[in-house]
Amino acid sequence: YTYSPATNGRSNWEHQYDNLPINRGDGYIFKGPGKVDGQNYTFTGTPNDGDFDTALPIGAGQDYLIGNPFPSAMNARKFIEDNFNQTTATLYFWEHKESALGEGNGIDGHIFGGYIGGYATINLAGAVAADAPANTSNNNSGTSGLTSSTPYTTPLPYIAIGQGFFIQGDPTTGGAINFNNSQRAYVTEGAKSVFFKSSKKTSTSKTSSNLLPLIKLGFEYKNEKDLFIHHQIGISFLESNSFAFDKGYDSEIYEAGKTDMYWKFPNTNKKYVIAGVQEISDNLEVPLEITMGSSGTIDVMADEIKNVSNTLFITDKLTGTSYHITDGKITLTLEKGTYTDRFVLAFKEATVLGLDEDTLTADTNIYA
Repeated sequence: YTYSPATNGRSNWEHQYDNLPINRGDGYIFKGPGKVDGQNYTFTGTPNDGDFDTALPIGAGQDYLIGNPFPSAMNARKFIEDNFNQTTATLYFWEHKESALGEGNGIDGHIFGGYIGGYATINLAGAVAADAPANTSNNNSGTSGLTSSTPYTTPLPYIAIGQGFFIQGDPTTGGAINFNNSQRAYVTEGAKSVFFKSSKKTSTSKTSSNLLPLIKLGFEYKNEKDLFIHHQIGISFLESNSFAFDKGYDSEIYEAGKTDMYWKFPNTNKKYVIAGVQEISDNLEVPLEITMGSSGTIDVMADEIKNVSNTLFITDKLTGTSYHITDGKITLTLEKGTYTDRFVLAFKEATVLGLDEDTLTADTNIYA
């Protein structure tokens, strides 16, 4: 199946059967035979080379499944820059995660009750991983999503051969998607390139070598199937960025869950999985939105801190309480509902004036 613009201007899943062509640059999905030790596939024909555009342009605000068409890795940043005006400057990589409900015997993805999947995301600032089963045995560390025993894959700077990914058209322009040899690189799969497929266990790797300050927060919760999930969001800091939309640094979440956490700024309905804001200062507070599909507890932690020396806090603006998360996780108990303008990422501890303990308790109890 492909998912590309059609003559009516919409993207749809299109069954290509066994004799229909797939255009250069278009991505596709297909179901394998489910062999436990893997399955080899042979591609025959002339390798793609040179400068070419997709057969059809992406429409404004439209989704398009494309893929690396070259017989080599592809530089993700160069691809984003070459297609900056036509797209939202964000790439989304689907990854299925194996649950503990009877999978792992060649039938991954066939047990609906244990289905876990999500989109890893990369933009010019960095990348975050897709949702993954949380490592619940690691109760004393804020890095439960980063252990080698937990499936956890972050997009790396180079896109592997044959890797498919989603892009979205710029809300006002769109246009043909360009591939060219300047995007190509001789990089094998490993420390700089990863192929997103089923649920092979992979430890995290660094996604960038620049000096841009970057923080990744982890968010752990039980989903509607009672499975403990680790979700990740990221944020970078640059003097020229702000709480307004900064293309290349702000990336909307591709699919928000019933229980979720994301960056949510004033005067916009956009929910960001990666955000870029101004430089860090003691007074900077970056607003988060938390939505709870049901009442219960959630954990929040710092998954990765890069080029940041400040102490990190999650501050509850309702109670004035600051929770230290630089090197540990915190647990919040929340009722079902959406929490807007209450929690922020902060860089100094909140000071509460004129409120006593009884007042704080009352305010916390009545909030929903």
